[in-house]
Amino acid sequence: MRGRYLYLVLLFVVPYVVISLPGVPEWLGRLIATSLLIFLVPAGAFWSGLSPKTKILEGGKLDQPQYDKVRPIIKRNIRILVVACGVFFSLYFTYPLTVDLVRLAGGEKPLRITVVAKDVSVPVFGVWFLNQSVRVSEQSNATYNLYYSLKPVRVGESYEFVVFPYSRLILQFREVQLYFVPIGSAPTWEIDDLVLHYREKFGIKAHVLPPMTTDASEIDAGREQLIAEDVIQSMLRHYPEYAEDKSAVLIGITGQDMYPRGANWRFCFGWRIPEARAAVVSTARMDLHYEGEPPTEATVQKRLRKVVTKDIGIMTYGKTPNDNPNSVLYNNILGIEELDQVSEDF
Repeated sequence: MRGRYLYLVLLFVVPYVVISLPGVPEWLGRLIATSLLIFLVPAGAFWSGLSPKTKILEGGKLDQPQYDKVRPIIKRNIRILVVACGVFFSLYFTYPLTVDLVRLAGGEKPLRITVVAKDVSVPVFGVWFLNQSVRVSEQSNATYNLYYSLKPVRVGESYEFVVFPYSRLILQFREVQLYFVPIGSAPTWEIDDLVLHYREKFGIKAHVLPPMTTDASEIDAGREQLIAEDVIQSMLRHYPEYAEDKSAVLIGITGQDMYPRGANWRFCFGWRIPEARAAVVSTARMDLHYEGEPPTEATVQKRLRKVVTKDIGIMTYGKTPNDNPNSVLYNNILGIEELDQVSEDF
């Protein structure tokens, strides 16, 4: 009886304690907790099915004399079924986790993916804090499993997951946070529109930080333009708590004209530093017009959304620029004509 209680404590109490230990990274705590579950469940099944000390259906109706002939057969079949369940669990869960653990020991790090939770199911008796199964693609039924989380994953939200690729285990997750920084003469209404737009489009929680003024060192006096790289670095220094948050994306929005010092361009709609998860976007030339422009696309709102969406795609979802002139990731947007031609889809 004591062994049974210890087994239950190891499965349902110790994991939550390990995950909440101070100083232990969340991914490591959940890895230890999940490993306890995935290795102990088949071990318990094999022990129950193979050990002669295990009592099967003792003290019930089956102990009556009229069942003496069939009792051993029933108990044997139950043991076979229990062992078969242990084998199935080992092949489906324990073996994939073992492969990932061997890769981890060999120096291969868990993957980081940023996705939208398309569907969340709770396969273990509806108890979401034990197991949540998260589907991240509308084209596939493949899911990732999250164990021992006291925080539910919500459908439609964007998350950064740390996962084991083979066992498809979620070791850590954070909600993606998007922060807009008004810089100088920033278009206030358009920024407020972006907050609502990306909440609906990607399920990203977007926020507007206090405005930031530009310094004279960030302006090329001869060209009367902001220097994109310097503005981004200034923004990172101005908001260090967000710059250090690996789940946060900082995007500055300004109405001033801008160019990148690192490229031979007359101007730019935007510039980004992907490794810092930071970008700056200028609307200075987004209100220009030309003959034959598509009226539904030739607006500051639409043009701004496209440039920001490209930044989000690259810095948040790991997308790469491409040669498709209809994709928002098109890498040859030289002016408003090309910007109007692309859609807002990846």
